Amino acid sequence: MITLQIKGEKEVSQKLQRLARGTWPALTVALDLEAKKILQTSQTKYVPVVEGDLRDSGYVKPSTHSHNTVRVNVGYSSPYAKVTHENPRAGKTSGRDPSGRSYKQWSTVGSWKFLEHPMNRAALGMARRLGKIINLSWSRLVK
Repeated sequence: MITLQIKGEKEVSQKLQRLARGTWPALTVALDLEAKKILQTSQTKYVPVVEGDLRDSGYVKPSTHSHNTVRVNVGYSSPYAKVTHENPRAGKTSGRDPSGRSYKQWSTVGSWKFLEHPMNRAALGMARRLGKIINLSWSRLVK
């Protein structure tokens, strides 16, 4: 049997609680930054643009924290955002509908999944980036 005795148990417990409380604000700020970068990439590299209404409807709502969960909402509010996002022809029609008729206006840039693609790319290194920010906040709290 191994016995472990921690001296200053109260101080260790208080420090751990302080670290936990300090993590949430850092995480919410970090997630807000990630969401803004994702939206910016979406708007500049992926969104199909005819007049700019869809691109300009992009938003990031400030993150919220409750019950060990941080949420951030990023999206597009245009009425045709969802249908365009799910249309494989978005930005690739060459001005013609599937039956060959000409459109009056069409996008020559962008693609479907214009939010999903930058989100998936950002997800690849997100844990590492968030970890760095949390470590920075912890290093300040430990002092």
